[in-house]
Amino acid sequence: MSITKPLMPLKKWRAKRRRRRLLQQVIPEEEVDELDLAPDVRSSKYINRPSFSLPLMTNNFRRFNARYASFAKSLRYLLIVLAELG
Repeated sequence: MSITKPLMPLKKWRAKRRRRRLLQQVIPEEEVDELDLAPDVRSSKYINRPSFSLPLMTNNFRRFNARYASFAKSLRYLLIVLAELG
């Protein structure tokens, strides 16, 4: 009968991740490069995201609200028509 070791619990995994991030902040970049550690591809710095811009977000919010208001107005009109028919 073989006893296998369970996967690392979430608490230990998070603690290990926190220690790794702390070391990345403490050790200068040059020394990290010398250690030849493989980069953590789950890190947020490897994810390509669009840049955040307040004017862009405001414009998107206005456009969304305008579409929703138009949809709500059409829905209200449809419900009124259906109520009159029924």
